[in-house]
Amino acid sequence: MRYNRVFNVVLLVGAVAYGVYQWRQNADSADEAPPAPVAVTGQPAPPALQEFIAHAIAVYRKQDFTEIVKLMPPAEVQVLQPRGKNLPPDQLGEVLRERPNADADVALNLEELEAVKDRTPVLEEDGTRAVFALATPIQNQPQVVFVKIGGQWYKP
Repeated sequence: MRYNRVFNVVLLVGAVAYGVYQWRQNADSADEAPPAPVAVTGQPAPPALQEFIAHAIAVYRKQDFTEIVKLMPPAEVQVLQPRGKNLPPDQLGEVLRERPNADADVALNLEELEAVKDRTPVLEEDGTRAVFALATPIQNQPQVVFVKIGGQWYKP
């Protein structure tokens, strides 16, 4: 009986030692940075993105909430939808307008769009993400990101 206890203790100590070894191996590999996505710099924004930015600036200047909803990524539109309903953009525009910070959000988006309209982005190689570095951060954000979903550009 005593032999079984000693054997169990030895197994436990071995398992703990192996676990510590594995943990250290994982900790060492975690120090390595993951590979960065391949990016293309120095190229102007794609024409479709330039058109999106120009159109978005016009929409935000008019504060047309129905059109603002159309500029939002599909996932954000779904979040805006009331539970169990599928409202059209004009009614969603009213929902968006009634949000407490709606005017501040419009002003912030307009400021970001104006800041990047003449800048050159860093594009990911697959062309689905464009990052514009800002000369001066806007609300502590040093960059503005655009994503391409289903062939359409959005600013999340």
